[in-house]
Amino acid sequence: RHKEIEETMIEEYESRLGELIKEITDANNNFFMGLRQDLADFNSQVVEEAMKEIDSVQNKIDAAKARDAEAEVDFGDLTDAQVGLLKERDIVMGTISASNDYMLGQVDATLDEIQSLEKSRFQAVLSDARDESSRRDRERTTEIVRVEEENERRLLHLEGIVHDTF
Repeated sequence: RHKEIEETMIEEYESRLGELIKEITDANNNFFMGLRQDLADFNSQVVEEAMKEIDSVQNKIDAAKARDAEAEVDFGDLTDAQVGLLKERDIVMGTISASNDYMLGQVDATLDEIQSLEKSRFQAVLSDARDESSRRDRERTTEIVRVEEENERRLLHLEGIVHDTF
């Protein structure tokens, strides 16, 4: 009877713990979904700013060419290296895309790690509860056997007294 009650309690515990883990998992998913959206928004801003700079450099080059092929182009505070990079639209956009993909991969890997850890903890907690239940069952069984043996010994002693008396 005790075993059935204990099993029911463990099942209820497992069910409630599972609900809590689901709530935590859902909250984690929502957080990381928001983080992914923030990264997407940030990436859009980076692309927009990069395109402005790329277009600005290209417009200055085109304007200088329209005036005079030999004219020196004033790129303001941009260095020659920066101008050289901004002339390579595909490289700039590919770099931004690769950076975004890397960050999204890091976010996804972190979410996966957290979820795996929560799943492992959940299994460990349930395993500990079942192990503790089994340990208590063994102790109860051992105590029952001990009490039965003690009672048997006492009964034999009493039978001996009764037989000796009669």
